[in-house]
Amino acid sequence: MFEPYDEDWQRTEFEWTGEEWRETGRERVTEVACFGSNDDSVAPDGPRPRPVGGEDDG
Repeated sequence: MFEPYDEDWQRTEFEWTGEEWRETGRERVTEVACFGSNDDSVAPDGPRPRPVGGEDDG
């Protein structure tokens, strides 16, 4: 999962335990790229999205 973090991004990795998702690690990243249907790399355009108010998943 990638989430905005300060001026960069934070990547969090999870694994399924058979009963629930468990966080296995996280790291700060400075760039995020997206891949289209034909495997072309596309950099996200515009400002980084910021989370807005809403319901939590857990």
